[in-house]
Amino acid sequence: MKILDNEKQCVGCGLCAWVCDKNAITMRAAEGGFLYPQIDAEKCVSCQKCRSFCPVVKERKKVEPQECYALNDNRDERRRKSASGGAATLFFEETIGRGGMVCGCRLDENLQAVHDTADSIESIDLFRDSKYVQSDMSAAWGKISSSLSNGKELLVCGTPCQMAAVNSRFGKNDNLTTVDFVCSGVPDPQIFEIYKADIEKESGKKIKEFYFRDKTNGWKKSNIKVVFTDGTQQIITRKDSYYFKLFGGNLYFRECCYNCRFKKFNTYADITVGDYWGIEKIHPELDDDSGCSLVIVNTDKGKALADSVKGRCKVASTPLDFAVQTHPKLEKSINRAKYRDLFFHIYKGDEKSLKKAMKLCMGGSVVRKIKRVLYSKALSAIGKI
Repeated sequence: MKILDNEKQCVGCGLCAWVCDKNAITMRAAEGGFLYPQIDAEKCVSCQKCRSFCPVVKERKKVEPQECYALNDNRDERRRKSASGGAATLFFEETIGRGGMVCGCRLDENLQAVHDTADSIESIDLFRDSKYVQSDMSAAWGKISSSLSNGKELLVCGTPCQMAAVNSRFGKNDNLTTVDFVCSGVPDPQIFEIYKADIEKESGKKIKEFYFRDKTNGWKKSNIKVVFTDGTQQIITRKDSYYFKLFGGNLYFRECCYNCRFKKFNTYADITVGDYWGIEKIHPELDDDSGCSLVIVNTDKGKALADSVKGRCKVASTPLDFAVQTHPKLEKSINRAKYRDLFFHIYKGDEKSLKKAMKLCMGGSVVRKIKRVLYSKALSAIGKI
């Protein structure tokens, strides 16, 4: 059986594998490093449980946001460590302070993005910083279930599709609160592995910590920061990072991100957060280049959590229309790169093929542009892409 008629709609949350009572589903890497479900026909009993919980199969719903505002954590040092204004950190701290658990994305000991749970204030630092790579939720499902089964309050943060999956399985639990964020799409984890290896090769050092959104040069000019095991650091500007050039070119996102089902406030999260780009136009007093959070409250449960932290931050109400205008990704999916198929046809999961795919598919001379058009047409003609 198939979970989805079109496999490319899969968001890679892994919920199907976790709910399968027969262990008939495993998540395997395909099209680069993106995880997709593989069903063992000998174990599968066609119970349809995987399909019934799949967030893509679920009927779409639209929420009417209750509030929209800008937020800055009063603690400037904490805010500088956050990707934007520190909203998610405040929500995490509030939940843990009430004896609850939190679940978010962190980089593990191998610097791979995974979802994990925590119950201490110190652990929150692991969830800071935006992760420009798709996280693996496989190990988190059991921890989420265990926390809620024990009657603990739980706050889960992730992409809109991940929060749709959490809601699909656990949405009826009163102890669950979910936070998603303004999402462009999720990059290929395999390319992130190659990029880290490239940095280590060029530096001759082992990476200990990796930050996608370091504010050494300010919030609006945030860069990559790498901390090596010898204690030295390296700042990599976005213009000098091919990883972010791929991001800007929309080349290495998961296929479903180009037609995301969770736009236009089809959200299952109680709160939506993000960087409040453009805040200087209506609230310049909040624009000190240390970061400012957009907070959109979607539900009564979300409002209760948001209200509980307002005494610890600067808050300014803003029109929802302005937030949508300055954050078009709330409503629209990213444009699919014209040569994405060609890129993944050339890219074979190694550095050499990645550099070859980038060279052919991104910018360059007129000759290169002609080459990729001809190459793409030739492959299309023989059904390769």
